[in-house]
Amino acid sequence: MKELLETLKREATRQLEADRKAKCLVLQLTETGLKTIIELEGLDAYELIKTIKRDTPTDKTPFAIVLSCSGWAVNIEDNPEDTPPSEHPKRLRVSVATSQSTLGRLSHVKFSDNKDSQTTDEAQGELTRALDQALKHLTRKHKTHIARTRPEA
Repeated sequence: MKELLETLKREATRQLEADRKAKCLVLQLTETGLKTIIELEGLDAYELIKTIKRDTPTDKTPFAIVLSCSGWAVNIEDNPEDTPPSEHPKRLRVSVATSQSTLGRLSHVKFSDNKDSQTTDEAQGELTRALDQALKHLTRKHKTHIARTRPEA
């Protein structure tokens, strides 16, 4: 979806330019496009995910969760000893915006040297698993709310 990709690129760029706190959005798909249900900023991406799971309104249908954050990266070939990226002499500042939507996963990565910015649907790891679980949780929470508030026939 083009609008989701543009959101990811915008968030990754914002992170890299301002080196801000992590940001988490829950988006709803409406007739006019994507609408933000909830938006949070904080220092810990995992705490943001926990908070959106708790605070996202149940009367809104979640379509996607977007998480953007910045950190350090190093080319795998330049790091045979597996040094933490933040301590490696060839480290680069990187920003990542990752989304988990009902259609799948999509990430956009920007590097501070402006080389090799990329969009991929192959993101994996602990953070992407946390986003996937959060979207599943929000979807179940929404369906439960709809079932409980449905008028009886």
